[in-house]
Amino acid sequence: MRVATLDRIVMSPYRFRCPDCAQRIELEEPGREAAVESGCPFCGSAVGAKDFAATTS
Repeated sequence: MRVATLDRIVMSPYRFRCPDCAQRIELEEPGREAAVESGCPFCGSAVGAKDFAATTS
């Protein structure tokens, strides 16, 4: 029996643009979740799911 293993989990990156300071960054899912909970990583402004766009591969 062959068992497949994953060396890493592939996450979908998101493009983020802060509605207040206009900074842009690409984030993985954990970073997106943290930004929604804690605010923009640059200025701390509140952000929501609408401020993220999924990137296409």
